Amino acid sequence: MNAVNVAFVRDLVVTQGKTHSQVILLLQEAYPGKRSLSSRSVRRFCLKNGIHAQNRLSNKELEHYTKEVVAWVGPTWGRKMVKGYKASCGITAGDKHIGKALSIVSPLYQVQRNTNTARQTNPYPYHADYFGHKLYMDQTEKLAMYGLTEVSACDGYSGKIVAFVTMPVKNNVLICKNVYRTAVIQHDIWDQLRVDHGTEFYLSLYVQEKNVSI
Repeated sequence: MNAVNVAFVRDLVVTQGKTHSQVILLLQEAYPGKRSLSSRSVRRFCLKNGIHAQNRLSNKELEHYTKEVVAWVGPTWGRKMVKGYKASCGITAGDKHIGKALSIVSPLYQVQRNTNTARQTNPYPYHADYFGHKLYMDQTEKLAMYGLTEVSACDGYSGKIVAFVTMPVKNNVLICKNVYRTAVIQHDIWDQLRVDHGTEFYLSLYVQEKNVSI
């Protein structure tokens, strides 16, 4: 493996996301007749040259990014929320490293999270900056056994209920027509539509995606 180009292997693993098995096949094509190309030798070669599939940050870099997140969301987010947000931005880090970074950049916030059980059990993981920023839609089926399901839409900034409807069972068409469409006609289209993982909002999400750029 001494004659193998480090930059070539780094590009395969980091940029292209190739596995060790795939790297071996590509190396055999690039270096025909080369011996000692095994999974173990490739693993050792990557370890020796600091080649990792994940984008690993130094402690200083992780603390810097964590400080930016804390400055934006305040004391609410713990290590799991910060980890998920970083992953959505393409930054990968473990729970322990993020927890350590949080304790360094915001020790007071960490104490508040540890002692304030109300905020732990009722987190506020996102916020809206203005009226029309985020529209929240949800449904309740507590009275479904009596033939009543309620669906409502709420503006995330003001908390105002902008539309609601009752129906016997959840229905994509009725929800889109009587809740989402009503809210948009009366208040214009929102920048984002936030819902849970239920399938009853698929039509509303589709219409939002098609028209949000108008």
